[in-house]
Amino acid sequence: MAVDSSSRTAPDQINVVTAASTSHERWMQSLGIPIHRGYYVEDLRTLDLGWWPERECNAAFLVLSGQEGKSEARVTEIPPGKTLPATKFALDEIVYVVDGRGLATIRAGADTRPVTFEWQKRSMFLLPRNCATQLSNVQGNIPVRLLHYNLLPMAMTITPDAGFFFDNPYTDPSVLGED
Repeated sequence: MAVDSSSRTAPDQINVVTAASTSHERWMQSLGIPIHRGYYVEDLRTLDLGWWPERECNAAFLVLSGQEGKSEARVTEIPPGKTLPATKFALDEIVYVVDGRGLATIRAGADTRPVTFEWQKRSMFLLPRNCATQLSNVQGNIPVRLLHYNLLPMAMTITPDAGFFFDNPYTDPSVLGED
């Protein structure tokens, strides 16, 4: 819980900013997918997920004690043999592969060559900022579970518009070694 002391009217009065009042919390709630809160998650492989139409996959947010307002953790599940639609995100994102095997294709701009690499259970990789990213499950019989981590909650305290982070046309080919 954050405390806003900028608008005090008396020394003993403060305005409390709750998690529900942050732009990131409101954005998470607007998606309608599960938000799991607490000190730990028993097993990411069996965590209850909900359908996220925009990403065309099942997903859930994790808000662990101590990370509120600082970082975002999210689990996504790619169905067997499926490829998720390309997404573009203005922040770096770390991905840990909980279960499964797949491919990541990253493109820094429309005029750049895509970079594709394979990943498997226990892999960890970075999805660079401002790049179009597409994730695929190469197995036709089991879903893939991924744990995503980024600093969107802190960024949204400065720029509370989610569209800035997901619909921003800015590209930087140098993040993939392009000039």
